[in-house]
Amino acid sequence: MTMARPFESDYALEDVHEISQRDSGLQRFYFPGASTVGGRDGVLLRVTAATGAAWIGCFAFGSFGHESMTQVSTCPNSQEICVIAFGKGYFVRADDPLRWQLNRATPVVALKAIQPKNLLVCADYTKVVAYGPDGVVWESARVSSDGIQIVDVADERLEVIGWDAAVSHRVRLSIGLDDGSILARHPISD
Repeated sequence: MTMARPFESDYALEDVHEISQRDSGLQRFYFPGASTVGGRDGVLLRVTAATGAAWIGCFAFGSFGHESMTQVSTCPNSQEICVIAFGKGYFVRADDPLRWQLNRATPVVALKAIQPKNLLVCADYTKVVAYGPDGVVWESARVSSDGIQIVDVADERLEVIGWDAAVSHRVRLSIGLDDGSILARHPISD
């Protein structure tokens, strides 16, 4: 599993492979739901908030297969963690695990931190969603029929490649970082 730290955070994270004696006294939260009584198998993390309070999070795997993205990332909000487990995405506060939400991009197939704009951008098969310190900043219109690859960030634009099923070819799109609008769309000749 990849742990990315593109943004400053007010917590410490540790990948946990199994619950150890050290962790036995920590409260456990199972996502989705932030249940404390149990849940499904998933990514296990030990989270230690800036206050020193620690807890174990189990983030249920998505049903998108073992080849799906699994990654943990810091967020524009220094208290939030983004966890992607086999494509299923979660945002949770390190200082209050009861404050969580599912990622609006499902399954998450691409993730890109854009530090100058303070955005964490997530893509699924058809759209792109940008998260800032206060949550969703924008959600693009449908930009692909099946799959999105983030290829570049330049000049206030996010460059992606998608598939246009109507004409059976790949397209390159420029998406505005301020509002998620589609600024340009060009077919790619293979």
